[in-house]
Amino acid sequence: MGKVVMADSIAHLPEFAAWYKVIKDTLADIDLGKLLIYIIDTVDASLLPALAEQFDVLGYKGFKLAQTEFDQRQIIKRAIELHKYKGTEWAIKEALKSIGFADIELIKTGYDHWAKFGIRITNEALQLTDNAFFDITQMVKEYKRAVCVLEEIRVTIQVEDALFVEDVSASVLAAISAEDTINLSGIIKYDGQEEFDGSHDFSSDEDVATISEI
Repeated sequence: MGKVVMADSIAHLPEFAAWYKVIKDTLADIDLGKLLIYIIDTVDASLLPALAEQFDVLGYKGFKLAQTEFDQRQIIKRAIELHKYKGTEWAIKEALKSIGFADIELIKTGYDHWAKFGIRITNEALQLTDNAFFDITQMVKEYKRAVCVLEEIRVTIQVEDALFVEDVSASVLAAISAEDTINLSGIIKYDGQEEFDGSHDFSSDEDVATISEI
């Protein structure tokens, strides 16, 4: 009875000892890891939306733009930091990094007003959709200073690939030029300004690459 966590006044009673054993055996079967919901790296994925709501990073504050479960966990883990430094350049950069963008630079010169700024993003892995620029703009609005105006977004897409030549008699020159054209349809607002005359196909855009040897 030395390991029994019961009051001395009832520990000797058989009926209470039986209840204690049942409760102890039941609790022993519970996976305590599932109760540690604030260990964000290991918590069950089904709880992530609830945690995002609790830490106030739902929607364009980050969770909506996270394309992978890993990014969802990252934005929740950084929620307190992001809210603490909201309104700073650091918060804008770190918010965008937390959803997968690799390199973010704020452009603060070259505009006709001190409050205007731009963003230059280097993208290596994220899939950009028709609404990518709108989504980025909305996220930046959540973390920028209220007086500042986002004037432009520049995205550099960085791609690395390997070229294999199967013909042993063929030769590959040292330099290869790649021209990559990406067509984005932009944002269409139903505000009476757009004409639905066939100029917009409302389909997914294409990424067309033309590669030529020099």
